[in-house]
Amino acid sequence: MTTQGDSSARLAVLVERVLDERWKFSPAEAASSGIHSYDGILLPVTLGSIRVRVAELRAAQADGETIAPDGLSPQELFDKDLLLLGLRHEIWELTENLSFRRDPMVLMWPLEATAYMDRNYAPIEQRMASMAKLLRAVPAYLDSVRDLLQPPFAKPVLGQAIEAYSGVAGYYRGDVTEFADANLPIVAGVEVMRAAEDAAEAIDVMVAYLRSQESTANDDFAIGADRYATMLSLGEMVNIPLAQIEAVGERELARHQALVREAAERIAPGKSLADAIAIVTKDHPAADKLIDETREMLEEIRSFTIDHDIASVVSEVRAAVRETPAFMRWAFAAMDGPGPFEEVATESFYYVTPAETYWSVEQTEQWLSNFGYATLKIISIHETYPGHYVHFLRHAQAPSAVSKVFGAYSFWEGWAHYCEEMFLEAGYGNGDPKLQLAMAQEALVRVCRLLCSLRMHTRGQTLAESERFFQGQAFMEELPAKTEALRGTFDPGYLNYTLGKMLIYKLRADWQAEQGSAYSLKAFHDELLSHGGPPVLLLRKYMLRADDGLLL
Repeated sequence: MTTQGDSSARLAVLVERVLDERWKFSPAEAASSGIHSYDGILLPVTLGSIRVRVAELRAAQADGETIAPDGLSPQELFDKDLLLLGLRHEIWELTENLSFRRDPMVLMWPLEATAYMDRNYAPIEQRMASMAKLLRAVPAYLDSVRDLLQPPFAKPVLGQAIEAYSGVAGYYRGDVTEFADANLPIVAGVEVMRAAEDAAEAIDVMVAYLRSQESTANDDFAIGADRYATMLSLGEMVNIPLAQIEAVGERELARHQALVREAAERIAPGKSLADAIAIVTKDHPAADKLIDETREMLEEIRSFTIDHDIASVVSEVRAAVRETPAFMRWAFAAMDGPGPFEEVATESFYYVTPAETYWSVEQTEQWLSNFGYATLKIISIHETYPGHYVHFLRHAQAPSAVSKVFGAYSFWEGWAHYCEEMFLEAGYGNGDPKLQLAMAQEALVRVCRLLCSLRMHTRGQTLAESERFFQGQAFMEELPAKTEALRGTFDPGYLNYTLGKMLIYKLRADWQAEQGSAYSLKAFHDELLSHGGPPVLLLRKYMLRADDGLLL
């Protein structure tokens, strides 16, 4: 007979084993999570190491499935469910999805060295020594990445990979080398400079390899309906038919287009929709003021979050606004917080992507149209307060190691996207039609992501058709629309912004119905964020006394 103590003890041992094996397979993830004993370690990834990893995962899954639920605490039951989901998802990725074989960018992320430069978790001498160690390992690591890749590649994915890796080379020769040069009295600074150039040259070789594949590249980027459905099932616990998800997308498209038109009529009565949108999009910071003016608006947004009881902000530390590093500039904006196990560093960075200096005046204006002041406030709500940054702060306080490690795309991005509309519902902006238009237009971009992702990967919709869809349905300029459509070719999961938002709204409505007069918006948000970043459908199991099964 299994006792409560037996189940709890077995689960604790399994969690410790799973995490130890995870960090050894992916030391870069461990380091970025704040486990600094893994700093600077960058191991080649081979078919042999993947086979070993899959065997570990299958053994852990088998052990986990035999742990009896009887006697486990609610947190332990939650951890077991989340752990098993994470194991199954990684097994699928390494044995069936195999995105690391068709997308050169999948294994690119460990090449980043920003944390060693910007996060003051240890003396600079120690951080620079770790950075030099990482950079010295880059050539062998990239050799292993090329050995894993299986051309031919999809043209849009290949093109983005060439741009991204070129950005890494520029990052090594620029930011990394400049940082080392500024700290040359430290012996490790010389080592970093030498290693950075060697690593940049290895990136050059990688870029040359990718360019050599352009002649055989094709248009076959779609992952197919079966793989798409499995991605949602194992990654998000979403088993809703794809046709139903598409129908929700169509509904949200119509709803937000109506909000755009309503706001447009208030902004420019009697004029065209294009005229009203132009009023909002053309009122943007100058190219050289984008970062400074973004920084200035964050304090107001933070104060509203606190003063109007939106969610608990558990730190006085502010997120620093910076230009997006070159290798990340496929995103308009992004949040980079410390890892959940970080015990010393508190620095977080809100990256905003400026117009490139080599663009034409017309291209620069098109890009900056995405950063009109109203839109910039909505983006900042998403990225900082009460969006990603507040979530980062709460994630570090998650109640277990499992809830700090395993999570879901639909929660991370669904929460931040949900915050955009929720914040206005809570009174931010006092009904300002420019903010409403900006919020609704940003939502339209995310809805178009959902619809284009589904249609590109399961229905044969082309990249060009997706670009036109973003332009026509989300009222975007050509350049941002092209960037959005391109992302969908290598990131089919970007449907999770809208999908996660809708799942959170449904959970909120059901939780409010159960709480009755005890309900408050802040209480819901604090409860939601207290579990880390798990699939929303797993949260339903633990937050609700009853579940009607109607998810959207």
